[in-house]
This record gives sequence, structure tokens and C-alpha cells, in this order.
Amino acid sequence: MLPKDHVPNVILDHHAVGDLPAADVAIVHPEFSATSSLVASLMTALDAEMDAVLATALAFGIRTDTLGFSRGVSPADLRALSWLNAWVDHELLRQIEAPPRSREALAAFAEALASMTLEGGVLLAPLLHLPNRDALAQVADFLLATEGVDTVVVYGPRQGRVILSARTRNPDLHLGRTLAGRFPEGQAGGHRSLAGGQIQFAGLVDGENLAIEH
Repeated sequence: MLPKDHVPNVILDHHAVGDLPAADVAIVHPEFSATSSLVASLMTALDAEMDAVLATALAFGIRTDTLGFSRGVSPADLRALSWLNAWVDHELLRQIEAPPRSREALAAFAEALASMTLEGGVLLAPLLHLPNRDALAQVADFLLATEGVDTVVVYGPRQGRVILSARTRNPDLHLGRTLAGRFPEGQAGGHRSLAGGQIQFAGLVDGENLAIEH
């Protein structure tokens, strides 16, 4: 038991790693394809109270991590989603999945189209003016549909770091592992086809670490 005045460090994840960071409680279950599924499963086991907003957020997390149920969906994910569906606000879910784009986000699209470079199927799009992290993901998803492109990395500076969002359709490339290998200590990582990171400026030398090899 932890002391009453102690604020515990808790890790919940579905990514199995070799050495977990120090934590009071670490719950890592790779049989789930989404951390949201793991959270829902824990809440079911604890008979925790659920509401529409939380259920909708967790359902969106499951859909995002599984790319709309097209990637690695497990029976555990389906059980979690089935339980959540009793509370999900489907109108709110539609609003989250297709949020309105601000003028700042549209400006990020324009900047990416003007700055992007393509080599060997890999498209790099630097953004000097980054309105928010969500804009990176939106631009990366949009550019992945470009003819002749199988991998996209969109990146820009924010608060002393380079924030990046990456996507790929290359079946021979695991983006999460590739980025984690280039930027250690948890600065970057993710799934096979979808990844991201927050890279300290000191970890970059003339942008060479952003190169993605096929």
C-alpha cells in the first residue's frame, strides 16, 4: 500500500518494451491494440462509474489506435468497445472524428504544400509556424494520399523541441521502431504505420536524424 499523501506514478500502455521507466504501478498488456481498450477493461473489472463523455473519448482512442479497426484489432479490444457502446455519444464521436479546421490549421496545410520535398517515396514537410500538435497529424494524414508517396514526416519547432508526426503505407517499414531507434529515451515511437515524437533540439544535427530509410 502507498502512503495516503503519495501521488503515484502510473504507466498504462499496450506497447511492450524491454525496460519500463520507473513507476509505482506499471500495467502493460500487449494483447490490447489500444491503451483505451486497456483502460476500459480495467474500469470494467473495477466496476467503475462511466459516463458519455469518457466512453466516447475511450471509443475514439480505440478507433484511432486501430486505424478504424483495420489494424490489429483483438478480441480484448472488441469486448472493451462493446462495453463502452452503451454510453457512447455517437454525435459527439462524429464531431471528434471530423473537427472543423481553423484558419491557422489551413495555413499549416499551405505551408506544408509549399515546403515539402519528396525523395524515394518519402515526403518531408517542415513547418516553421506550428499552430498546434493536432495540425501536424492532420497534415500528415492528408499528404500520405499524395501520388508517389508511401511515407510522410511532418515536423516543426515548438517550445524548444521539434514535434513530428509520421505516417507510412510501406509494409516493410515499422515507423515506431525506426523513430525510436533514431531518437532514444522515449523521444519518439509509435505503431508500424503511425508514429510521432518530441525531439530535443540538441538531438538534431543538420536534420540528418530525420532521414527515413526504406
